[in-house]
Amino acid sequence: DQNHNEVQELFSVPLAGGTSEHLNDIPVSGGDVLSFRIAPLGGFVFYLGDILTDGRYELFRTRIAGTSSVDVRVSGPLVAGGEIGSDSWAALPDGRQAIYAADQEVDERDDLYVGDICLLCDGFEAGDSGRWD
Repeated sequence: DQNHNEVQELFSVPLAGGTSEHLNDIPVSGGDVLSFRIAPLGGFVFYLGDILTDGRYELFRTRIAGTSSVDVRVSGPLVAGGEIGSDSWAALPDGRQAIYAADQEVDERDDLYVGDICLLCDGFEAGDSGRWD
């Protein structure tokens, strides 16, 4: 809560020291960064936060250092009541996307996603290859 009292945000500091840089977009009232992961190859940091809507946790990616950038939402739109758990996601090695489990399309039914593309959905369980695109 460096910039806003009682608001958890994300900052980066060069390894050699220096000035901290604010990384996440400014959250809505009541919003926070819940958790973060640095991409394996560096360069990007992914974070889970209720940045756009208080209480709706979504995944975002931003540059870890250097230039200020616009955060990219990497998770797809969540159904009412849908969520991504704080320990249900990981950054992929290339640093461009994240893999996560969420009840994104149907509340209380977790599916596996890369970015906003569903990999293991209800269609897979039912043997419907039409969902494999």
